[in-house]
Amino acid sequence: MILERSKKEMISLAAIAVLLFVSIALVDSFALEPNTDRPGMDYSNFDLPSANPSLCEQACNGDPNCVAFTYVNPGVQGTSARCWLKNGIPTAYPAACCTSGVKDVTPVTPPTDLTGDWNCDDGGMYYIRQFGTTIWWYGEHNPNTPDWSNVMRGTISGNTISADWTDVPKGSIMQYGTLNLNIESNNRISAVSKTGGFAGSVWTR
Repeated sequence: MILERSKKEMISLAAIAVLLFVSIALVDSFALEPNTDRPGMDYSNFDLPSANPSLCEQACNGDPNCVAFTYVNPGVQGTSARCWLKNGIPTAYPAACCTSGVKDVTPVTPPTDLTGDWNCDDGGMYYIRQFGTTIWWYGEHNPNTPDWSNVMRGTISGNTISADWTDVPKGSIMQYGTLNLNIESNNRISAVSKTGGFAGSVWTR
């Protein structure tokens, strides 16, 4: 009887060990990027109790809205280390201050083709070209004398577009920033977050 109980306890311990191993493997689902900053697309930021990028990684892993993070070393944005959680995947830039990470998920090829002419609620016309999961556009307010004109390059992951945009000299406004867009359908795109003073929020084909 005692021997049978010991066997059951050993089996239970082995099962727990397997579950812990699987849990650790699932948590470690990031491609870490030392000396890298990914500015933009932030929805949460907070100080960390110690200078450990893994704490920021764990916070992102435990939040379903988080797909990337940037850890900032102590002394850069205050005395403590700081964690920035992101709902998109911003462009990576070399930076000794930071460690970034992106969740290791398999990109989903979108079922839609966004190539075409699009109207936007900022009064502009946008000419979009899609190559697989890469998307480009040129947008302008007036084709003859535009007060603004811009270009964008983005990456599609599922129904999300993570992009950088910049105004170009055909218009008189010179700004730049990032965009996090949601593909609602083959004929409608909406902005989730914007930086740099971008005005448009909804695009329709």
